[in-house]
Amino acid sequence: MKRMVLLACIALGAVGLQSCDKDDDKNVQVPDTLRQAFTSRYPNVAYAEWERKGDFYEAEFSENGYENSAWFLPDGTWLMTERDLRYEDLPQNVRQAFESGEYAGWRRDDIDVIEQKDMETKYIIEVEMQNQEYDLIYFEDGTLVSAQADSGNSDEGRMPMAPQQASDIKEEIEKRYPGARILDIEYENRGRVEVEIRDGSIQKEVVFTSDNAGSYAWVQTSCDVRWKDIPKAVADTIENNRKGAEIDDVDFIETPSGNYYLVELEMHSADIYLKIDEQGTVLNA
Repeated sequence: MKRMVLLACIALGAVGLQSCDKDDDKNVQVPDTLRQAFTSRYPNVAYAEWERKGDFYEAEFSENGYENSAWFLPDGTWLMTERDLRYEDLPQNVRQAFESGEYAGWRRDDIDVIEQKDMETKYIIEVEMQNQEYDLIYFEDGTLVSAQADSGNSDEGRMPMAPQQASDIKEEIEKRYPGARILDIEYENRGRVEVEIRDGSIQKEVVFTSDNAGSYAWVQTSCDVRWKDIPKAVADTIENNRKGAEIDDVDFIETPSGNYYLVELEMHSADIYLKIDEQGTVLNA
């Protein structure tokens, strides 16, 4: 989360008090309904720095010693709050899941909690190992939702989705994967939307793109595949083409133009990728 610079207001009569009530040095005009909604949600916050980002307003403020970033619509509808957290303040289930997981030996960096309208609360632990950085996203019960490679841009935060956008995405998921549980919705730049779901016992990432009219087009769905679940024709092709390389990861990718397996191999610290269709034919030879 971006670090805030809090401005100290000195009360010098009525003029001074009015200057404390300004939104921030960017002269953002905050609608009264939004200001009232913010005060109602955060009654103990005396100062917030506001910024207009597209259709949203973002308020940055400090509360109980933690830095917060809250997102609203102009009408005062709250969408999302992201705040810093200390490791010891994480839910016990999250700490236990992290400490027993594959990233336990990595160095912990920032820790955030994200609350979103109509979504489960998520806890994010940033970890580092040499030149690798990941964001580990957990639910309160300790479920690891995803491990995402960090973008390296400290100023790039999560963007919320307007209620109608989220509703449209949920409708698209229900049509394509009936009964699937939505774990996370992340709106990226340039209209890309990544949705983590659990379809039965399988966790999948579903990617959509949106246009200016608000329509969503399905791009692809991907999921990890265990070796025992790989069709024999595909497994034979992998064995015949890996040439001594170690098998690092296998994903099954669904796209509008066809499905395929993406195999990540490693040899002498170099990554090699094989793209194989469902019949066992190598597509990127």
